[in-house]
Amino acid sequence: MTSRARFSLYLVAACLGGILAGLAISSSAFYRNLISVRSGRGALVGMCDGAAIYESDLKRSAAERAEISDSTDQEQMQGEWTLTRSETGANIALENAARHQGLSRAAIDREVELTRSQFRSPLSWIKVLYSNGLSPWRLRDVIAKNLRSQAWIENKIATTLTSTEQECAAYFDSHRSTFAQPMRLRARHIFFAAPPGSPSDVVEQKQALAQGILDRLGRGEVFENLAMESEDESNKWRDGDLNFFAESRMPADFWAAVRERHPGDPAMLIRTGLGFHVVEVTDARPARQMTMEEARSWIVLALQNQKRAAAVTALRQDLLGRVHWVAAEPASR
Repeated sequence: MTSRARFSLYLVAACLGGILAGLAISSSAFYRNLISVRSGRGALVGMCDGAAIYESDLKRSAAERAEISDSTDQEQMQGEWTLTRSETGANIALENAARHQGLSRAAIDREVELTRSQFRSPLSWIKVLYSNGLSPWRLRDVIAKNLRSQAWIENKIATTLTSTEQECAAYFDSHRSTFAQPMRLRARHIFFAAPPGSPSDVVEQKQALAQGILDRLGRGEVFENLAMESEDESNKWRDGDLNFFAESRMPADFWAAVRERHPGDPAMLIRTGLGFHVVEVTDARPARQMTMEEARSWIVLALQNQKRAAAVTALRQDLLGRVHWVAAEPASR
């Protein structure tokens, strides 16, 4: 073997030795703790599949929770640290588990742009980022981790969210009062604003306008044509139609004035806290019990939310089981 070949062989061996030594150090709690303390990250408190949890991670989480202060008693402080440790451990285990989760660049771009769009200028956005210890690239990394974690969780629990027909029926039977439709009315109005505090001359003017509309209706003019004079911009273009509404959707004084009216009754003038209304009830639906088919979409959503909460709780416990704690809590506070 030539000297050049021997040198190449020694070089390769040295490189491999360095890599193996680095891996040994990175997987050693003793060495990682020594390095983290010297680098200012504090003591190593936990490991999860090669990912480290440092004292600084727990302190940052505690600061974000803003639950621990100098006045916190010892028992409460211990409880808060236990909760903080669990949350931090679960989050780091989740990020580690989701690190290979597929994620499109467009999804990250969309979320980054959503945060940036909340500021008037890119410069103000940058200033806020740096004032919070972030940079655009660091923010992008945080967003990517969050999106990967969300996608990973959804993939893990997707198969647990389906509800059977028997589950839907049982939920409907035990929540029948939830699916009782209250009485609903449909009305249209022509509105003139006179809120509390309006000058008396303005109130008189608006009342006269409303009374004029009522008189014109009495002379046979068409409601749809007069609706264009309404000050309610949200529905004047729909002939003043308020669609169907129940008592919970309307101001109490408006509901009290129209609840005894029936379709076909002549229009009437009422005053509420908002102003003057020329109102005509056009349809009514009595209170009734919904069928399961009508309530199915709400039932499925409610069951899905229950199953999601249970699945996420179980998944969190599984993630915490992957964490090996090497210290009960930060050495100093």
